[in-house]
Amino acid sequence: VDDLLDVSKLESGLLGLWRKKCQISSIVQATIPSFEKKAQVKNISFTWEVDENLPDVYCDGDKVGRVIINLVTNAMKFCGEPGVVHLWARECDDRDEVVVGVTDNGPGIDEQGLAELFQRFKQLNNSVKGSTKGFGLGLNIAKELVDLNFGEMHVDSHPGAGSTFSFSVPVSRPCNILRRYLH
Repeated sequence: VDDLLDVSKLESGLLGLWRKKCQISSIVQATIPSFEKKAQVKNISFTWEVDENLPDVYCDGDKVGRVIINLVTNAMKFCGEPGVVHLWARECDDRDEVVVGVTDNGPGIDEQGLAELFQRFKQLNNSVKGSTKGFGLGLNIAKELVDLNFGEMHVDSHPGAGSTFSFSVPVSRPCNILRRYLH
């Protein structure tokens, strides 16, 4: 079965994706220093909680890191006053995956906004901290990167109650990866 995983390397290599066994804790820890600096400058309470004993996952660690950076950056951009952003990861045994999430205390997103959230070149009409304005591609690209890594993106948000953006990454078990690859 391990040889079958090499097929996904060939298939994904054309897209610049290179999946292998990784540790989510290592991927997250590589991103933390830039978040801590940004949080300090913007006076945001940034916390993170990732168990170092999470199982190995099968993904392109660089691309998963980009997704984490995108989600935390957005959370810091749209969090409340005073800002609170929490990055976390936990194992989801029943789905054979690790879920990584970012929770903020921002304004939340209504149902119409949730329906438009992952569309290219679409930005919601939320007020943005600072003068940074994007092109409406970040969440769309993040979702595509998660899909390419055999995961799923989720959003839990309600107006006035903040948001949690999370995504899954499959645990590195050959049968699990093959099932997701074929799906």
